[in-house]
Amino acid sequence: MIRAFRTIWNSEFFRNVATLISGTSLAQAFSVLIYIILSRIYTEEDFGVFGLYMNILNITVIFSTAKYELAILLPKSERESVNLLGLSGLISVVVSLLLLVIVVSMNDLICSWLGSEEISVWLYFIPLSTLMVGWFTSLRNFSNRQKRYKLIAGANIGQSVSNSLLKLGLGVV
Repeated sequence: MIRAFRTIWNSEFFRNVATLISGTSLAQAFSVLIYIILSRIYTEEDFGVFGLYMNILNITVIFSTAKYELAILLPKSERESVNLLGLSGLISVVVSLLLLVIVVSMNDLICSWLGSEEISVWLYFIPLSTLMVGWFTSLRNFSNRQKRYKLIAGANIGQSVSNSLLKLGLGVV
C-alpha cells in the first residue's frame, strides 16, 4: 500500500496535476481575499455593471478564437500545432476589430438594448478584453501541449493578481 502510494506520489502525472491544482488554488484564494476589499470600495450597482460586463465578455470570448484553441492540443506535428496557435491568434484579432467597430458604431443602441447606460464606457473595453482572453486561452493550450505546467500555474496566478490589482486600482480612482 505504501509502495503504491509512493509510486503515485513520484509519478510525473501526479506532479503535473499537483502543480496545476496548486497554481489554480492560489489564484482563487487571492481573488477571494481581494473581493473582501472590493466589497468595501464598490457599490452594489458597480458590481451589477461588472457582472453585465463579464456576461458580455463571456459571450464574445466564445467567438474570439472560433474554438481553434481547442485544436492546438490535437495535431501530431509541432508545426501544425504552431499554425493552429497562429490561426487562433489571428481570429482573435479579427473578432476584436469587428467588436470594436460594433461598439463604436452602436454603443447607444447596445446600452438601450441592455437597459444600462452605466455600461456605455465599459463597452469600449470589450474588444481588448476579448483579444486578451482569446490569446491567453490559446497560449495556455499551447503550453499544455508542451507540458509546461509550471508556466500555466504561474500564468493563472499572474492573471488573478493582475485582474485583482486592476479592480482595486479602478476602485481607488
